[in-house]
Amino acid sequence: MSQIKDAIGIEYAARNMLLSIPISTISDETRLHDRYNMPCESVVTSAERNRRSKAIQPGNREWATAIICGNGEGETIPPFLVVQGQVHLSNWYTETDFPADWAIKPTSNGWTNNETGLEWLKHFDKHTIRQRKGKYRMLVLDGHESHESIPFQSYCKSNDIICLKLPPHSSHLTQPLDVGCFGVLKRSYSSQIEEFIKAHINHITKVEFFIAFKAAYQQSFTIQNMKAGFRGAGLIPFDPQSILSKLDIRIRTSTPPSTSLELTNSWISQTPHNPTEALLQSTLVKARITRHQSSSPTPIFETVQALVKGTERLAHEVTLLSAENRMLRRANEVLSKRRRAKKIQLRNGGVLTGQEAEDILSQQEVDNQIQRDERQNGGNFNRESSTSRCCSKCGKTGHNSRTCQNSIIDPRLLDS
Repeated sequence: MSQIKDAIGIEYAARNMLLSIPISTISDETRLHDRYNMPCESVVTSAERNRRSKAIQPGNREWATAIICGNGEGETIPPFLVVQGQVHLSNWYTETDFPADWAIKPTSNGWTNNETGLEWLKHFDKHTIRQRKGKYRMLVLDGHESHESIPFQSYCKSNDIICLKLPPHSSHLTQPLDVGCFGVLKRSYSSQIEEFIKAHINHITKVEFFIAFKAAYQQSFTIQNMKAGFRGAGLIPFDPQSILSKLDIRIRTSTPPSTSLELTNSWISQTPHNPTEALLQSTLVKARITRHQSSSPTPIFETVQALVKGTERLAHEVTLLSAENRMLRRANEVLSKRRRAKKIQLRNGGVLTGQEAEDILSQQEVDNQIQRDERQNGGNFNRESSTSRCCSKCGKTGHNSRTCQNSIIDPRLLDS
């Protein structure tokens, strides 16, 4: 642990020497709101399971990378998703209820690189520049090569972003979002994929991935989990001892499993609605027979036990069939809708947010309507009289926010 502590100290000092900023200034001006953690997490977008006997066919396994960032107050910036592909497809946004401020970047392998890292940094700057409360923003990150590139570091220096790199092989202890959120995210994402598998959807496309990831993200990246991550990593409040204590390995005596005696004693005779209640009902019947009859109750026990087994079996079958029926109905409706949906290529590569994709689709719809009106009017349709969508940035027609050339005042200039 002394090596980890020394490594953090050396790295922190090197950053401040490079920027020529006093350490005391960082402590005073880099407040809770301006301390961010940025981990990356790669996931497999297939429906593969360890116990599954059927082998995954070639092409049914892809990688995706989720870049998520949050601060010590439990606030996050919109996720940045890197998926395997070359073009943006319209159904990624229309069939998944994709949030307007989330971003997607297709790459050849679904992994991040130096170019993607810089694009994410600009995404980070865009969503944190107006919320900052001090001059500097501290970015806690791991040692991925994209964080060490010259363009990445130059952009940080030019925009008052201080990078604090964690020591190698220590992110499971020192990276806040790894400590508090990503474990929950993985479990929640696995549960979402299990739901697809139960519905016999064994080929997970990007549409299913976006749906499952969005649900898992909303369940895992809560304010409580975010704050717990920074606290567990010993950053906010600053507590190095919390990390040192985790290095002490101690053997714990296993706790014996609790019995169901209390549950049995509290059971009141009633019609059972599930297998557990059926067992409790039979136990209660046996106890009453033993107390109130002096003759041997063995024949009655056998009869009751047979009834219980039959009831339990039927209850299991009804529960499973009802759940499967509901799940298959929902899956059939969703798949039917997705098969009918058109897959339109929106852009070849690059980063695209949900709002930008919506603007492109809206503009395409306007253009298609103009073409239909021209055909109906024999080519005499006046384009200027057609209703066009206004740009969401400047409010003018003739273009959208993606192609807007009107200058926007940089909020950083207002701070100077």
